[in-house]
Amino acid sequence: MSKVLITKNNLDSFLEKEDKSFLVDKNFILTPGAIDILDERNIKIIYKNDIEENIVERITRLLREDFKIEDYGEIEKITNLVLEKINN
Repeated sequence: MSKVLITKNNLDSFLEKEDKSFLVDKNFILTPGAIDILDERNIKIIYKNDIEENIVERITRLLREDFKIEDYGEIEKITNLVLEKINN
């Protein structure tokens, strides 16, 4: 799969008028001009890696606090299963 270059000239085709955030995954390349426009419009750039890290933190906390699972191997196994489901 090829990467998509997002510039100040084509940025609006990736946005809805009411968007407050812009999700960037590994297939997007943002130019500095596009980043400047997002900043000017107060649109937060969210990188997919950040989302996955946040999901891992939340799953870990949920397993420990609500399900009382403390075994790191078990937490990792469950987290990987959840991420696989999300990414498919």
